[in-house]
Amino acid sequence: MARKKTKEPTLKETLMDAELRLVLRQAAHWQHAGQLYQALDAYTQVMTQFAESDAARTAKEHVQEIARVFEECGRYHQALSIYQRLAEFESQEHADAAAQPAPHAAIKAKAAFGAEAPKR
Repeated sequence: MARKKTKEPTLKETLMDAELRLVLRQAAHWQHAGQLYQALDAYTQVMTQFAESDAARTAKEHVQEIARVFEECGRYHQALSIYQRLAEFESQEHADAAAQPAPHAAIKAKAAFGAEAPKR
């Protein structure tokens, strides 16, 4: 019986996987520390750079959790803004791939999520 060879990841794939793990770890740290805009920036980076990955779906879930924190703190405008940006991101994700490339994640996050995190 012949064994199937498993494809070894390329150096680029290995580095991208490491970057993804580190960005997600940093985002989770920021989220748990209450540094929500930094976390939003990192999660947006994951959603932008790794759009087709399971990690992007996980990042979206975390962004929704952060929006709920804003909502619970009475920052309804911020929560609504995040939900609207998630909806826009979702529709852009399904748009024609020939559209212009998305702006850098940090610019996109700042524009989408504002500049001030709620106090818990």
